[in-house]
Amino acid sequence: MFCREASSSLQTLSIANSLSSQFTKPSALINSLSAGHHYKLCPRPDLKGRCTVTASKFDINGKGKIVKEEVKKIKVKGTITVLSQEKKKKGTIMAQEGLLPSVGESLLVELISAETDPRTPMEKDPVEDYAQRDGHDDQYLQCVFDMPEDFGVVGAIRVVNLESKEIFLKEMKLEVPDGPVTFTFNSWVAPKSDDPTKRTFFSNKSYLPLKTPEPLKQLRKEESEGDHEFKKFERVYDYDVYNDVGNPDEDPELARPVLGGLSHPYPRRCKTGRKPCVIDPSTETRQKDFYVPRDEEFSKVKGDAFTGTAALAALPAALQQFEAFLLDPNMPFPHFKSIENLFEEGIEIPKDTGLFSLIPRIFKAIAAKAEDILLFESPILLDKDRFSWIRDNEFARQTLAGLNPYCIQLVREWPLKSKLDPAVYGDPNSLITSEIVEREIKGVMSFDEALENKRLFMLDYHDLLLPYVNKVRELDDSTLYASRTLFFLNDDSTLRPYGYGGYFPNRPTTSRKKMPVEEPTEDELKEFYEEPEKTMLKTFPSKKQATTVMFTLDLLSAHSPDEEYLGENPEASWVHEPVIYAAYERFKGKLQYLEGVIDERNLNVSLKNRAGAGVVKYELLKPISGPGVTGMGVPYSVSI
Repeated sequence: MFCREASSSLQTLSIANSLSSQFTKPSALINSLSAGHHYKLCPRPDLKGRCTVTASKFDINGKGKIVKEEVKKIKVKGTITVLSQEKKKKGTIMAQEGLLPSVGESLLVELISAETDPRTPMEKDPVEDYAQRDGHDDQYLQCVFDMPEDFGVVGAIRVVNLESKEIFLKEMKLEVPDGPVTFTFNSWVAPKSDDPTKRTFFSNKSYLPLKTPEPLKQLRKEESEGDHEFKKFERVYDYDVYNDVGNPDEDPELARPVLGGLSHPYPRRCKTGRKPCVIDPSTETRQKDFYVPRDEEFSKVKGDAFTGTAALAALPAALQQFEAFLLDPNMPFPHFKSIENLFEEGIEIPKDTGLFSLIPRIFKAIAAKAEDILLFESPILLDKDRFSWIRDNEFARQTLAGLNPYCIQLVREWPLKSKLDPAVYGDPNSLITSEIVEREIKGVMSFDEALENKRLFMLDYHDLLLPYVNKVRELDDSTLYASRTLFFLNDDSTLRPYGYGGYFPNRPTTSRKKMPVEEPTEDELKEFYEEPEKTMLKTFPSKKQATTVMFTLDLLSAHSPDEEYLGENPEASWVHEPVIYAAYERFKGKLQYLEGVIDERNLNVSLKNRAGAGVVKYELLKPISGPGVTGMGVPYSVSI
């Protein structure tokens, strides 16, 4: 290369001009666009500081001399909004992330043009400046760029965090001559000590791959690449199969098949880039912490809401405290009233346990003189009808209402038969006979009429669960049944909302004992006939199991204060595309119409499933919700 100083680029062009006259083929240095049709131009070389180029225009006068013309520059002001400092509140932890120091340069900001240089079909030189605090306001950073007036549209912004900790960038506004331009960030940026590479943010305008401006293509490629083990601060959004279920390196018996692909179809998980196991390369090694893109981790407001002050971390500790005051973790509830006491009288916890600093929203705390009382929040339907959950028609209604709707099938063949191997699992014929069905439907119609009129439906877990029954029963204090349930469709069929969340007798998550009619003893049968309620409670989860599940289900069912719902706010890139934004507005309008239909039907007293004594309003599909367990709202992400 001829480059040694800023003016050497002109010397190079002068020499190339004289040399090009000796050849018929045009020189790429003089007519780069013409040469570009014949040769693939190499990317700009990295000269490692050996050459600096001054922004300028050039032209060739009539005598063949190169005339240099300085490019005019304009001042472009940029304002970056960062995570504002949160005031320390009682019972909360001050958010240290994102807070900026009082002095010094915080960010190196670089603007990338979306246009190529018309003289050399390469990207234009970026412009940069250091962003600093705006006075005493730690929410804004200011920078001023000396931008060539022919810089073109800013297609990307690259940032280097010069601080010692990560910061959260919300957005950046550039005051360009054509009007202010906003870049939406909403992302964490790791400090340079962790990630020395420049963090790239693209404009709000979306591009299809073929229409992506040339200067941005390589940046896009760099953003999406990654074949190493990802670190916390990286932003690799990719999918992988569930190949980390087992741990064959620890024990060959812990090897598990890969979930995903043709042999075992399954949804994908977030890619982590971890190393393969030594014994089984198809399995990925496991670690304590799983990689999650930094921006997908819980925000502080969501974390605080989810945990009370630290719920996920505190949940194991809280459960240990519960186990400590439960004299016997396997102890069953003695009667149904003791279950109701969880909601009515609560649990007495001594003040010195420290549990109140850990509890989530599920509890209501009541201060007493000597002790604190924890009350589980009562389900709506439990307040209206304590034992409606035990009735067969309510069980059928709940099944239709969403717990198992896709598992229900129309009965098309009779008698019912298992498809499992009879040599292993015995007689395939079901013990449910047509006589039993006719007795249960109480003479409304004959069995043949019910089958012909498509009034019989079935929830069948028999073949699915039977292979696991013996394995589960080998566990202490556990049992399992492979059940079939028949449903008869009444003329007066209704569908009402499900309002038993947190009340475990309605849908217990485990069964601890076999039914007394299976391998019964004389004492068990006697107790069953005399006190069937006591026998039933022994099959239910223990006190420890029940409270653990009630904790967990409530935490997973609660909406975060910063939950994002379908149709609530458009993505920044959608607003800049008229076709996409119009489609979003139509979708939002349909959701609002749906909400109106739901409200209208809830007020219709003629609908038995919507109005009346003991009936909860249907609100499940109302698009937007407030925080907490509300029974409404359709968020982008659903846990359970």
